[in-house]
Amino acid sequence: MKLLLTGILSFLAFIASSQDLQTVQRSIASNDYLSAKTQIDTLFNDKKNNTDAPAWYYKGRVYTEVARRHDKTDYKTLEEAFKAYKRYQELDPKNKLMHLNNNVDLFQLYDLSYNTGADYYNDKNYDLAYNHFKIALDVEEYIRKKGFSFQGKTFPSLDTSLINLTASAAYLSNKQEEAIPYFERLANAKISNDDYKGVYALLYQHYSQKNDQARAARYLTSGREIFPDNEYWIKMEMGTARDEKTRFLRYEQLLQKYPANFELMMDYATELFNYVYAEPHPADYDNRQNRLQLLLTKAIGTDPNSAIANFVMSQHVYSQVYYMEVSLKEMKEDTPTDQTKKKNLLLKLDQKYDELLRYSLKAYELYSTDSRPENKEYSRKALNQLIVYYQKKKQVDKLVYYQEKLKSL
Repeated sequence: MKLLLTGILSFLAFIASSQDLQTVQRSIASNDYLSAKTQIDTLFNDKKNNTDAPAWYYKGRVYTEVARRHDKTDYKTLEEAFKAYKRYQELDPKNKLMHLNNNVDLFQLYDLSYNTGADYYNDKNYDLAYNHFKIALDVEEYIRKKGFSFQGKTFPSLDTSLINLTASAAYLSNKQEEAIPYFERLANAKISNDDYKGVYALLYQHYSQKNDQARAARYLTSGREIFPDNEYWIKMEMGTARDEKTRFLRYEQLLQKYPANFELMMDYATELFNYVYAEPHPADYDNRQNRLQLLLTKAIGTDPNSAIANFVMSQHVYSQVYYMEVSLKEMKEDTPTDQTKKKNLLLKLDQKYDELLRYSLKAYELYSTDSRPENKEYSRKALNQLIVYYQKKKQVDKLVYYQEKLKSL
């Protein structure tokens, strides 16, 4: 009698559940999805329905349409729809209800999530874009693993475009830690498309900041192998430290690693020049000035016909000449020692003027043959330095010649 009673109760519960689903179906038929959602939620208030496969299927359908028709910002409703579809297929391995329409419900859920994410991404609402792209990617990978297709539509084993959008949206919404695993999926696939070059740089910088040197080195090495652009990767290694002394230390470290890299030498020399000749002079002026001299000498030795190397060297020498002239005016000649110091300074100054001529003339000649507008200012400065030299040497013909060049420029 007890067994019979249990069977009757189970049968009655099944009938009640079926009647509830008929109510949900009627609401769906009339496109009243808000009522259908209330009804399906009420049905699941009874835990006995947690194993009712059709109930889970209709929950997925209802939740998808509620999100589509009433509140696309509510990505959590889409998440619940996806969970419901997966639960349905667990409870019904034959997949009867979804097999009837070639699993179109899952493809519709994907399309809705992806298109909504794209809309929010274009509107720069990156947080909502990320949450919708994440659902689209999860649904896509579920469909692919199941081997489903709809009207010939299938998904690739690695949807690089969607993964990149998901990663970018997360990153732009300040969810960097959530973005990194997506970027790593792209990097680990070693895609050679130039659009993904920055992924390796981003991962290198991320792990460098976390002081995870092993991972940082791994992504730097992979990036170099796939995209052999040495200057690009050296700039990545350089980093973005704003503190000048930290940057100078980093330059020194990289020059030990890449001792013959001309671009690295010149980047360092340019920053060092601006630091050395700032007013007032830094406390380590002498040491930094000497280092600048060595860098520029090596750079010109590496590429004697580099316009920028000769120009920066001419500016460096010109600055030295200026400060030596100031010192000369301030020197006294009261004692033999003073007189000797002044004589030595005059000799050194004369040598510097010769250097000024050499580098200024070379820079001017190189820039004057380059018609790009941005080089006109370099030519102008080199000409001014040549004018200073010929004024000092009182060579009137040369002075007039370069003054005319300056006017024509």
